[in-house]
Amino acid sequence: EWRDVPTMLLTDREIVRDSMQVSFTMLGEEDPDAVVVEYVDEQTWRPAQVQYPPDSDAFTSVNAETKRVDGIVNRDQAFRECAFYYLQSIYRRENVALGSEYEGRAITRGSVVRVQSDLPENYGYGGAVVGVAGATLALNPVPVWDEGPFYIRLRKPNGKFFGPVLCSRGVDAAHAVLDAASLAAAQTAQATTLAAVLAREDGAEYPSFDLGTGVSQSRLCVVLDGSPSGDKFTVNMVVDDQRV
Repeated sequence: EWRDVPTMLLTDREIVRDSMQVSFTMLGEEDPDAVVVEYVDEQTWRPAQVQYPPDSDAFTSVNAETKRVDGIVNRDQAFRECAFYYLQSIYRRENVALGSEYEGRAITRGSVVRVQSDLPENYGYGGAVVGVAGATLALNPVPVWDEGPFYIRLRKPNGKFFGPVLCSRGVDAAHAVLDAASLAAAQTAQATTLAAVLAREDGAEYPSFDLGTGVSQSRLCVVLDGSPSGDKFTVNMVVDDQRV
């Protein structure tokens, strides 16, 4: 099930420096061309199986991977699980590992997290909101305004994000002007205000921003597992795909 509302936004400001690693799992000839799920059918109470993609006049599997799933007795449900396993193996092949501090301990397995990082370079642009005047935000470091449309997300005090809000380059590259209609829609949808999102206690760190452009955007990632290491926490994730 595609989930586009993440539990947390992590930018370069929340990620331990130089801890971000991205790897890709390539498809090879030895990889399965289909998935078979074995289950006990509720109509016969006998072992049964389903396959995805199913054999047809145009396709016949020659290297299917078989999985046994306990607890499923409905054929339609078994087929959906079968499709999920296959589509996941095809479209979830970009793996992300990163280190975080206290935020990592609040992330659970299966959670969806939005990740922004300069490494790799196409994961959006991030930094701190160091000032605000009306609907104009002062950003540091200066993001790259390469190709629109431009959308900005702002990290709330609880780690979740506000937005995305359509924006444009201001008087210079260090300023972003929020689109009035887009800002109003986001405030209504999320039942908050820009002032509340950016509010911090005296002495607290500036709010983080995530700027997405037409060629560089942060990623929605599904958490696979995590492990503590002293006061740090390593999180392993996979980039999600709407086709799964």
